[in-house]
Amino acid sequence: MENAPRENIKLPEKLGISTGYFACNIIYQTISTYLLFFYTNVFGLNAAVAATMFLVVRIIDAVANPVWGVMVDKMKAGKRGKYLQWLFFGAIPFTVLSILCFYSPSLSAMGKIIYAYVTYVAMSLAYIVVSLPTSSLPAAMTRNSDQITSLTSYSDFAANVAGMCVSFGVPLLVTKISGSYSGPQSQIGWLATMALYSIIGCLCFFYSVKVIHERYVLSSKEKDSVKISDLFTEFKTNKALVILALIFILSFGMQSIVNSTSSYFVTYNMNQPNMLKWFNLLGSLPSFVLIPMFPLFKKWFGKRGMLVIFFIIEIIGLGILYFGNAHNTALMMVGQLIKSCGMLVATGFIWALVPEVITYSEWVTGRRLNGVLTAVISFMLTFGMALGGVVPGYVLSATGFSAKLAVQTATAMGGIKTVMCTIPAVLVVITIICVLLYPLTDERLAKITAEINDRSKKNA
Repeated sequence: MENAPRENIKLPEKLGISTGYFACNIIYQTISTYLLFFYTNVFGLNAAVAATMFLVVRIIDAVANPVWGVMVDKMKAGKRGKYLQWLFFGAIPFTVLSILCFYSPSLSAMGKIIYAYVTYVAMSLAYIVVSLPTSSLPAAMTRNSDQITSLTSYSDFAANVAGMCVSFGVPLLVTKISGSYSGPQSQIGWLATMALYSIIGCLCFFYSVKVIHERYVLSSKEKDSVKISDLFTEFKTNKALVILALIFILSFGMQSIVNSTSSYFVTYNMNQPNMLKWFNLLGSLPSFVLIPMFPLFKKWFGKRGMLVIFFIIEIIGLGILYFGNAHNTALMMVGQLIKSCGMLVATGFIWALVPEVITYSEWVTGRRLNGVLTAVISFMLTFGMALGGVVPGYVLSATGFSAKLAVQTATAMGGIKTVMCTIPAVLVVITIICVLLYPLTDERLAKITAEINDRSKKNA
């Protein structure tokens, strides 16, 4: 390994990793949460057409993510580092393309579809360029489990600050600028809001590049041996990677489906469009209390227990939203709060498992394939988040949803509730099963890390 293990992760670096995650989330959460709604209710695309586009882009990602991960691990580190250099070079293209996704040019129906495909595909590829390094950085900074938990707490807190800006700020700003967050009249509001968030995110990427230090990267000899087939080798030998990949798809798929459907649920089922920003605010506000408590939750319940408990809390919240009277605003807010408490902790903490899987791979293979393995996880993340466009889009189309109707049919509102509550609850149950099968306990990970450090000393 290049860069000898000398860990001293101080506050500026923790803030640096936080701003990187804040940048990714303030931009990409806006896209994953609102782009389907924007396409159907503002840009004028059919829900099924938009859903198909989300699916096509994920197929492209399936190829691009692992290829990019291998390329990054094989590249030489620049003066800004192996991973940090790509935050620097990718920030501006990602910013510009994200803004273009929310631009509404005057085109024919087919022209709109082509424009949406081109901008969304390009944005998605640009996101891979910046998200993979961001996700790789914790494993490049430390192997220590406690340090990883600390970094995860900082990054998740920042990600949820971004989430609050997205959930509360987007509908607020769009409505303030345009007078409405739905319909062609809101186009300027969506574009201006996305431009503001994207520029803020770009500046945050640049700060991360300035303050973070990479400590664990492949040596020149090791990087030359990295190849695409390593992905298949990892899936054969790394059970923890396979299970974690499934957890990422399921948990972030569930999160994205819920988030992207909330606009429809509040607007049509609750018939309270003015409450959207407050409903969404409850989706991120608990993070400011819960995220700093990650180390304490882990100490009390252990990794598995912590995840299972909070996933169950999420199911309780989803049950209230499904079985409760949607016109009882107070009850819906309680359900949203309970659901959010479970979801924020569970989906936030699973990021702490990524460096563990990378460390386990290093123990087995002798190489720390940050880029390759993070590419797998990043793809599972983006694939899961894309379900927020694919699943609601197809279900809404199948149940007769029409953005032209102020009041939806009973079938369409039933479809919205199914996507908002039933499908996510099923995904959470399957995720709990995967969590129980996750093999890396803290005790086992400590032994693995000690063996790796012993090898490093012997080879020094």
